[in-house]
Amino acid sequence: MSKSISQIRLFAPLGCALSLAVSNAAAEQPKSLEVQKTEYENSFKLSWDSAEGKTYFLQQSTALDGWNYFPLVIRGIGGQDWMGVSSTDDKGFFRYVESPVPTNDLLSADHDGDGVPSFAELTVSNTDPLKFSTIGDGVSDRVLFPNPVSGIFTDNSNG
Repeated sequence: MSKSISQIRLFAPLGCALSLAVSNAAAEQPKSLEVQKTEYENSFKLSWDSAEGKTYFLQQSTALDGWNYFPLVIRGIGGQDWMGVSSTDDKGFFRYVESPVPTNDLLSADHDGDGVPSFAELTVSNTDPLKFSTIGDGVSDRVLFPNPVSGIFTDNSNG
């Protein structure tokens, strides 16, 4: 069973200090993602206003044609949230995705209802933590990755 995912996508170019605001019909206020260069070489601070009880996933792209998740599940604190990142790419973009599914346990929460914890999807199985079927065939990611906690494939079909 797939859970409803509310996504707010924000893009911010690498190497710029900016605040980009976009409106969302489901949100009363525009959301923004700020990217600031820090004093350290190739280091940036990403910050955004988070809502308590919401879950956030951060992504990066170098050409806007494919997005990579950072291997983190972030629980909103209900205020200014941030993350430090480093990149040696000449260009890059960042965005965050907001899920209405609360995160009580950062390691075991399953935000798309596929039976694979979101953290395991980000760090072990390389599947999308917000899509029940990453490849889009309607089959749960759990079928493709039956033992997401240890990363060991266990075939239980023979009893």
